[in-house]
Amino acid sequence: MYATAFASLSPIGYNTNLVKPEDAPTTFADLLDPRWQGKIVKGDPNYSGTVFTATFALSRELGWSYFERLAQQKVVQVESSRDPPNRLARGESVVQADGAHSDLLLLRERGAPVEIVYAGEGTPLIIGPSAVFKTAPSPNAARLFQSFLLSIETQLSLVDASGMCSFHRLVKEKAGRTIQRRWRRREGHQSALPQHFRRLTDRASTWQWSPGPRLGPWRRPELFSNRIGALPTSSCIATQTIAHTSCARRPPR
Repeated sequence: MYATAFASLSPIGYNTNLVKPEDAPTTFADLLDPRWQGKIVKGDPNYSGTVFTATFALSRELGWSYFERLAQQKVVQVESSRDPPNRLARGESVVQADGAHSDLLLLRERGAPVEIVYAGEGTPLIIGPSAVFKTAPSPNAARLFQSFLLSIETQLSLVDASGMCSFHRLVKEKAGRTIQRRWRRREGHQSALPQHFRRLTDRASTWQWSPGPRLGPWRRPELFSNRIGALPTSSCIATQTIAHTSCARRPPR
């Protein structure tokens, strides 16, 4: 058993000094347009759990061929999910294919020239699970921490200061933000998860991005496989969900 302490998204983003709103991509498929070649930044799913979950969700929804075609766009690969928003803010990249929504949101509120795009196909949702281990050495202390983490005060702080999403029914969005968090569960994917993980593992050895400014090519496939094998159940559940900006917010369970 676990509780979702917070959630984030992995949207498209762009630098508003380099791209006009009317010219910005509105779907993940738009990133395959030749005009974005050499201008896209993407996080590394070998390094970032956020990017891994987003990559998994999109490969399931759009097919692995989407990433094979995206790789032809001379994508700059960085590591953390926080790297793409920061590169956009500095003008080092024009568009991000994935990255931390919370960072984009906070950068925009601080005046950075970045904008968020909630893609037409849907935006990957990444949850932050929290649970008490059955063999926890101090279970009472763990329960107290759980109580603190899921309290309305902490949830408000996560939303306001960190740009995260909360499932707490009493937590409202910070004034000025217009994220309509409406989760739509994709039915019929549960039974396909193990098979999809195997396909993702098999293809890891052939997926190569252009190295980023500080990075070499992808890490060894066996590391990628280990990451898949180590995925907690909560991450598997997160990859079954696509967030759309048009659905009503679901109360906590």
